[in-house]
Amino acid sequence: MILNYIGESWVPAQEKKVFLKICPFKGDILEEVSACEAMDFVRALQFAKKSLLLPKRPDFEERGQILRKIADIITENEMAYSKREASHQAVPESFVLENSVRPAARAFISAAEDTEFKLQHPNHDSFLPTGIVVIAPHWGLSLRFLCEKLAPAIGAGNAVIVKPCSDSPVTGQILGEILERIRSEFPEAQWASGTCQILQGQKEDLLELMAGHPSVRAIAASSSLLTGELIQKAASPTWKKMQLHMGYNNSGLVLPDAKPEECIEQIYNSAFIGQGQISCNISRLFVLESQVVQWTDLLLEQSKKSKWQGPMMRKTDRPRLEDLLRQVRADQGKIIAGGEISDQGGLYLSPTMTQDLSHCSVLQQDTIAAPLLIISAVKYAHEMVKWVNTGYYGQIAQVWGSLEKTSAIAQKLEVGEVWVNGWVEKSRRIPYGVKQSFFGVADDRTFGTFFSDCKKIV
Repeated sequence: MILNYIGESWVPAQEKKVFLKICPFKGDILEEVSACEAMDFVRALQFAKKSLLLPKRPDFEERGQILRKIADIITENEMAYSKREASHQAVPESFVLENSVRPAARAFISAAEDTEFKLQHPNHDSFLPTGIVVIAPHWGLSLRFLCEKLAPAIGAGNAVIVKPCSDSPVTGQILGEILERIRSEFPEAQWASGTCQILQGQKEDLLELMAGHPSVRAIAASSSLLTGELIQKAASPTWKKMQLHMGYNNSGLVLPDAKPEECIEQIYNSAFIGQGQISCNISRLFVLESQVVQWTDLLLEQSKKSKWQGPMMRKTDRPRLEDLLRQVRADQGKIIAGGEISDQGGLYLSPTMTQDLSHCSVLQQDTIAAPLLIISAVKYAHEMVKWVNTGYYGQIAQVWGSLEKTSAIAQKLEVGEVWVNGWVEKSRRIPYGVKQSFFGVADDRTFGTFFSDCKKIV
């Protein structure tokens, strides 16, 4: 059973409730997971408060040592962590290794460098920890998201409560194992009991409770737009700092001089590895009318070559997938590949591509979260920009072509990050979106405005 990590100990939920983590590949039970409720949060909160009140807390040098050790532990165990995360998240191990586990280790090295720089270059500004910070990652690239928030939070001296996504409870288990190693290797003076707590749970109201509690001073979460709205409403009355990563409907733009042999595999993978369910997936591909037949044929050929077809995260998503396919047909779209649903074992939708879908379709706007790629033909390249910017999400976009033309197009796109001739490997950190993709303080620096409070001494 996957337990909670509270006060440096593995413990079940006080009410002994559990939920089941279902294997997305086979549909059988993968793990029993402890299900926390309000009293478990209260207990974790008590430990977090105590850690902040210790008379002697880790200085910059000690924090740097701890952060580098965590990076070392992740690197030492990167293959095992990748395998465990991939089994919970239904993505290839190699993808998890390169785009989640290794970036997670780099996040701790970066935070260590921040604390070391602060030690070597003191100034008249005093940076105080924000206080108790809640971190709640989505299951996609979950270790990376968690560590890119946790590393600067610890480096700044905060106490952290982690609420792993119920679709990837193994992320919390991995973190707890890392914390056990740290606890055994560093004395109490350097690693205070209560610095980091991990609460597993399935109910969204637990996250809403955390967001609304006055002792929590900041919350970083990745969620649906609806859950983000609930968190924002709960957190606003106590004027918390927030980082809310929410919906997405990402686009790929193929410019006239893009070289198919250099990018067709990456374009295909960016739509279908992760089954369209992670925030770096694209769900729309814009090509010129004069080239749409060429690029469509290349994608269909790549579909035949690809050895990867992953399942949906939840088997209960079948009605939603059926609604998506009905919506495609209702909005004049033509399914040119895939469209077949199977729930023998896990739930699978074969990689699906559609053409001729109306630009006014709700599917051109909403988060699709399925292996469905909309191929949209436009007459001129500037129309690609218009249709990308029409959406109410603005997470990421990818642009393919010569550097001169991609740079000009990238400047006009209303998104948080543009990947030029590449996919997620281009990103140094999980990007902040714009519009309804993100709300809050877009600052992951250790001594920035989210994880620290700056006090001016004049």
